[in-house]
Order: sequence, then C-alpha cells, then structure tokens
Amino acid sequence: MDEPLLTTATAPLAGERRGTALGLLTAAEASRFAVDPTPERFLAGRMLLRELAAELTGLPLESITVTAACPDCGREHGRPRADGVFVSLSHAGEFVIAAARTAAPVGVDAERRDVGLAADRLAAIRLVAGGDGVEHWTRVEAVLKADGRGLRVDPAAVRIRHDRATLDGVGYALTDASDEEHVISIATRL
Repeated sequence: MDEPLLTTATAPLAGERRGTALGLLTAAEASRFAVDPTPERFLAGRMLLRELAAELTGLPLESITVTAACPDCGREHGRPRADGVFVSLSHAGEFVIAAARTAAPVGVDAERRDVGLAADRLAAIRLVAGGDGVEHWTRVEAVLKADGRGLRVDPAAVRIRHDRATLDGVGYALTDASDEEHVISIATRL
C-alpha cells in the first residue's frame, strides 16, 4: 500500500506562491474564487492539490488540472479531483491540508483543537456519528471523503475499530497526523 503524501498551508498564500496559484486557476476555478466566501483558503487548497499531484506523477505543476463537480447538481463545488492521483482536502479555519495517493482513494479531515472540544460540538458529533470526541469525528469524516460520497452517507454507518474502519463492507486504514493545534485524521482505502 502506498502511503499518502500530505502538505499544509495557511491561507492566504504569500508572495510568488500566491501569484503562481492564481495563474494556474482554470476559468471555472477563477469564477469560483471570485465568489467563494473564503477565496484565499480555496486558492491555497487548489495549490496544495496541484503540488501533490505534480510530485506524485512527475508532471510539471502547470500541467496538473484540478476539477470538481457536485454529483447532485454538476456545478463546480464538489469533491476535488486531480490528474492521475486520488486527492482529499480539508480546512480548519485558515489552515488547509491536502492528501494525495496513487493506488487508491484517500480522505483527510482536520479540526482545530481549541474550538473542536466545545461541549455543544461534542454533543452534535455524538448525535451524528456516534462515538466521542473530535478524534472520532475526524476519522469518520476522513472515511466519508475517501469513500467519495461525503455526508450524503449517514456518518453513523462508518464503523471504527482501532486503526481500521469499514463503510459498506469496504475497509480503510486510519492514521493520526495531528499536531499541537489540529486533530487530523487520514483514511486510506485498503
């Protein structure tokens, strides 16, 4: 099993990197950037996905295409896809994390520790996904992202046992990539 590559950024991107990211946006991405409520976070995410895809495929950054299409309406706000690799993206405030893998789907989810532990948020997590804590929630959401259907699937359908999860009979390896500020979970399809 190939291990996923991870990379992070804080929005907004600075200097030349921001200019490069803007220059790489497709017409559809530029349109979304113009109306996105968090445009700098969107831009950082697209750049991270392109950088990972270029690293994994050996293709030049400029030749990597990132697309997104909602499976329900077809508009450009669905799960991102990149040339030749499986990708996933998560945001926690201005923190952006991307994961990519060549062999099979990957999902990543991040939550800030300082806001993620509020009692009302924990109660909502227990209600929606079962289990306790933000760690459980990030694991569930990472699996839902790796599955590809996201929250169109009942989060309670994800079964977690130690460092493995299943959803509809499909297995996922779970990895903790947390840091001091964020709880980060990665799910890789087995």
